[in-house]
Amino acid sequence: VLGTITTIGISPANPSVVWIGTDDGRVWRGVWGGASFTWTNVTAAPLPPRWVTRVVPHPTDPLAAWVTFSGLKWRDSESHVFATTNSGASWTDISSNLPAVPINAMTVDPAHPQILFVGTDLGAYFSNNAGGTWQYLSPELPLVTVYDLAIHPTARYLAIGSYGRSMYTLDLDVAL
Repeated sequence: VLGTITTIGISPANPSVVWIGTDDGRVWRGVWGGASFTWTNVTAAPLPPRWVTRVVPHPTDPLAAWVTFSGLKWRDSESHVFATTNSGASWTDISSNLPAVPINAMTVDPAHPQILFVGTDLGAYFSNNAGGTWQYLSPELPLVTVYDLAIHPTARYLAIGSYGRSMYTLDLDVAL
């Protein structure tokens, strides 16, 4: 049965705004009204009907977010990364030059929201221009499946969780 929640993102800019992604490719935006949430299905073209791997709210703009998908279950190896700046009313594909592999994880630098990171089945990539172009994160990181990414807010390092090859850290102030 499809429709299971696969990811939840709470807006750092407004904790009353919550984003949810599901395994059937749907994205929902909820706004807390004091007694309950009002949920809006913000799934719209060009979002693919694929497994939502992450919904990442913008660190300072409660109307903006990013969403990533994996088409592995559907034998779709394309990378899928999308951005919205209007609460999900429209989405822009920012996958640009990413390799054709599933996207498993994503995070954004809270100090520099134009710097994005994605974890894929072939390592981790970053964009310093809001998804305009992507580069491999580091030559020290092997081409491993990356399932989790997190930025430590005060120590300013990126923690990278891989499948079967341990954890890696990258000092953001030095690397970027």
